[in-house]
Amino acid sequence: MKFFKKSCLTTGLLLFFLFSGFEHIYAKSFTIGVIDDCRSTSKKQILEDIKKEIKSLTKGEFDVRFPKSRHILSNCTEKGIQKDINKLFSDPEVDLILTLGPFASQAIGQRQRFEKPVIAGVVVNPELQNIPFKKGVSGKENFTYVAVSVHLKENIDDFKKIVPFNKAAFLNDKVLLDSAGYGKEYQKSIEANINTKIIVVPVKGSVESAMDKLDNTIEAVFVGNLRQLDNKGVSALILALNKRGIPSFSLSDRSLVEKGLLAGFDRSSEELRLTRRIALLIQRVLLGEDMKNFPVGFSTEDNLVINMQTAKQINVSPSFAIMAKADLINNDDPLISPLRIIDPQKETLVVESVSPEPAKSLESSDSPVKKADPVKEIQISSHVSSQKIGAEQDTFASQSISRTISFKDAIEIAVKNNLILKSKEKEIAAGQMNVEDALSKFYPQIGTGLTGRVIDEDHTSAISGVAERSWDIAAQVSQIIYSDKALTNLKTSRHYQKALELSENQSRLDIILETGLAYLNMLKARANAGIQLENLKLVRSNLTLANNRYKAGFSGPSDVYRLESEAANAYSNYLAAMALASETRIHL
Repeated sequence: MKFFKKSCLTTGLLLFFLFSGFEHIYAKSFTIGVIDDCRSTSKKQILEDIKKEIKSLTKGEFDVRFPKSRHILSNCTEKGIQKDINKLFSDPEVDLILTLGPFASQAIGQRQRFEKPVIAGVVVNPELQNIPFKKGVSGKENFTYVAVSVHLKENIDDFKKIVPFNKAAFLNDKVLLDSAGYGKEYQKSIEANINTKIIVVPVKGSVESAMDKLDNTIEAVFVGNLRQLDNKGVSALILALNKRGIPSFSLSDRSLVEKGLLAGFDRSSEELRLTRRIALLIQRVLLGEDMKNFPVGFSTEDNLVINMQTAKQINVSPSFAIMAKADLINNDDPLISPLRIIDPQKETLVVESVSPEPAKSLESSDSPVKKADPVKEIQISSHVSSQKIGAEQDTFASQSISRTISFKDAIEIAVKNNLILKSKEKEIAAGQMNVEDALSKFYPQIGTGLTGRVIDEDHTSAISGVAERSWDIAAQVSQIIYSDKALTNLKTSRHYQKALELSENQSRLDIILETGLAYLNMLKARANAGIQLENLKLVRSNLTLANNRYKAGFSGPSDVYRLESEAANAYSNYLAAMALASETRIHL
């Protein structure tokens, strides 16, 4: 009996390890074909993330494969995309088709029949793109998609807070516009919704032809999908827009703003949610659920991004409120480098003042303090960044940054260029001359004299013993042995000179102390502003979470109201902190 129990236990353990070690042999094989857009911005990382999510969800149950031979990079022409789609539909090895770009998603979504399961990963507007949509689902057999919601009116309103406009151009890929059937009726409804006149400009391959269609009445440009332009073409388009001073806004992703567009929205934080959503859809397909009833809605959080370098280039000054909520890129970080020296063409030192004065040239100084580098220009920056702080427009024009001013550099510059110290130095020089003058009274005094006399012959003949010409030369040497007045004058001059030197040293120390305190106070104020900004972001994040919980019915409205109040207080504290940071900057 004991032997029988041991045999059963041993057999059970062997079977457990056998099946756990070879479970992939019994897992059902499932092949997914992928169609990606030309020059896709979906990135390889998204597909890799989808693979990881799928493996985690279906481990031991399904053997999901993404063969490279079934991963197609489309050429973004209507015929090319349809050819790629038909290729995967006719491939008997492909069990499911996944599209990762707007072109492929739109093309495959307009099919009438779906012979095998299809998931369109990126659909922006089902109605405009003629993709089936009914009560939040596709309603089509073997078909579902992810409708990435774009809050168009809210986005446009945020753009108008940066720079107001009433007429704008919409630059988008011609193939995408043609295949979507972007008609005048739909355009009118969009214009009414955003209260803006829209001029649609199809972009096919030539940047010049697109720019020629932008007349002087265009006040802003929206940039959509430009899949057929390579990186060089996109850069040329952005350069042309900025050269003409036209505010430009990205409706697709953050990358265009990083390349030079004025503003846009960052949805990169939603990539993880999107990959998980697609992975869950694939899992539901594997489990045999009906695809036509899958919800297609996918809400996103739009984070405003502003390129501050472009803003300076086209002379746009975003308001303080809009910068406080935005992620500012190409912007100096004031926490790391609150002061910067800028190299101007002329050697001048320019300091911000209430009433601007002409730049004054630096003069050499005999100050014992170490001299700063040759004349540079000072800029005190205080801009909002997404993760730290920043708040106001630069006072100076855009110039190349040379080096950061340290605490020591700030003191050296203050001491070297302070007018009070320059005045004290002149007073000391004048006092030293008074001392030398008082001391000269005690030096030996040498005096000489020369006199001559000439009398004409008629007068000298009548006076006996008088020469007709005579000369007298005299020399005198004198030395003061004691003079109370001279000694008193010398002592007084020396004491006064010592007082001038001590006064100059006191002024120097006062300036060093005041500059040092101002520098430290500015760092303190900026650090506090950074803390307040982080707190504001945290409260707003919690407010978003509370809103979602309330919409889902998980909690009541009390949390939302409480966090709205906290968000208002946090924003008020942040504005106060930024005002103090600006005040300390001006003081320094």
